[in-house]
Amino acid sequence: MGSSEVSLKEMTNAYAAFADAGKVRQNTTIHEIKDKFNKQIYIHQSQSSRALSEEGAYLISNILADQSARSFMFGSSLNIASKTVAVKTGTTDDSRDAWAIGYTPDIAIGVWVGNNDNQPMISGGADMAGPIWRSLMTSAIGSANPMFAKPLNVVERYACYGGGLANTSGTNTYTEIFLSSALPTESCYAATPQPTPEPESAPVEPDPEVVDDRQESDEEVVPDPQPVEPPVTGTQSLRMMMVQ
Repeated sequence: MGSSEVSLKEMTNAYAAFADAGKVRQNTTIHEIKDKFNKQIYIHQSQSSRALSEEGAYLISNILADQSARSFMFGSSLNIASKTVAVKTGTTDDSRDAWAIGYTPDIAIGVWVGNNDNQPMISGGADMAGPIWRSLMTSAIGSANPMFAKPLNVVERYACYGGGLANTSGTNTYTEIFLSSALPTESCYAATPQPTPEPESAPVEPDPEVVDDRQESDEEVVPDPQPVEPPVTGTQSLRMMMVQ
């Protein structure tokens, strides 16, 4: 807001489209004219056109009406106790323009603060225009507290803080609104996947063991006698040859 050349009247009328379920109307200064006999001689016939969907307008209004969300940044200058109001502030470079525009389903109010010579101000929209807007809106709505009508295909679901994913556990949650066609498909409490077991390998038959019969016997193994070349002389050598 405040980044382009738009008049306060045009900007306020644009925000009024959110209040009117997405329909923008031709604004007018003169609503009705009566003569001196209190006879109506003119009444403005409002013409509207669709600027955005009813669902889109409701989602924007729901965001801008969240007092707890904006209090962290802007304090209480924009909050009206026990009332549902949507409001947005804006500040141009060097705080030369300060804006605060907000609405209920029945009324839209815009405030601009700035110097005639376009000199910078000491602060921005929330501090300069916010308190003026809050005072005007408080007076305008009085004791009324109209609520924004929720379209049929906008639903409430529990969501997780910090991600907006679906919350199926019911802990550490907040209520969020979604289009019924755009619900979150992932949960922040998804079950931890279990590792896939590896298939057991088939038993392998051991290689047949080669048994050395000589090692299993407790008897002393006597090597087979090898032929020995006998001496050529004497009777003893002849006997050894016969033993072999």
